[in-house]
Amino acid sequence: MSYLLRNKDTGDEFGPVAIEPVWTNSHWKVGDQSVFDEEGLVFETIAAAEPRHITNLAFRKRFLQNEKIALEMAALDDPTKTMPQRAMAADLRATMKDQEAARYIDLDRPDTRAGVLALEAAGLLAAGRALVILDAEIQPLERA
Repeated sequence: MSYLLRNKDTGDEFGPVAIEPVWTNSHWKVGDQSVFDEEGLVFETIAAAEPRHITNLAFRKRFLQNEKIALEMAALDDPTKTMPQRAMAADLRATMKDQEAARYIDLDRPDTRAGVLALEAAGLLAAGRALVILDAEIQPLERA
């Protein structure tokens, strides 16, 4: 649960904070910290954001068919390639296996976001597609 202190008149905010603010005679306190000396402030409970978890299949379905083909092709090991190229293919294969083994995909996890953005940077996704994949509204059938 999170809390937010807000000035009713100006809209100025303090928070969100995990500790419930307390009014003590002349000021709001959050834990040991005095926050505001104004009586015109109110605090409200902020609903915890729903986790952005989707099923593994839902994550795969966010990729277009031609993108999935490009990823599969990029993950192939080619002994005629340089070691750095082969290492990139191995990294992609390892990441794909991790996704298969996961119980769900967390679209807000930093490594998930970095990985999809890296696919775009490597040219495996068209410009702008990474954020479409990561930030599209989660549909009820996608929820993990």
